[in-house]
Formats: sequence, C-alpha cells, structure tokens
Amino acid sequence: MKKRPTTLTDYEEKDALWWCRHYKTALADFTIRVDQYFKAETDEEKEVLKGLIHVLINNFQKEEIGITIPYNGELDVKIQ
Repeated sequence: MKKRPTTLTDYEEKDALWWCRHYKTALADFTIRVDQYFKAETDEEKEVLKGLIHVLINNFQKEEIGITIPYNGELDVKIQ
C-alpha cells in the first residue's frame, strides 16, 4: 500500500459539503471497526472484523482518497 497525493474530482468540488460528510462518516466507520478489532476477544471476532476492515480499505481505494493497492505490483500490506 502506498500513499499518494490526494486531489479532488469535479463532482467533489461541486458538492464539497456532501463529500466532506461522506468521507468523515466513512472514516468514523473505519475507526470504529479498527477499535473493535483491537478489543476483540476471540480469533473468530478478529476474523470477522478483519473482513469488514478490508472492505472499507478497498472502498477507500475505489473512491480515490490517495492510496494505491497494490503498489508496483506488490502488496506492502496484505489486503485480502
């Protein structure tokens, strides 16, 4: 995974307030899931949460928030 400069699309600039709320909500969801993962007591709970976290990460990639998965054909962080 590699971080790259973030740019705004035309549709994000046209409705910046909506997109700001969207990304803040998405980050809140991600933060909650990571916190739940750290607090999970069983391996089964961790596996479920790991799957949910990977879905969020992949959604972030699709929304062009400034990450590249994989980077140069290699996964620096295993995402599956």
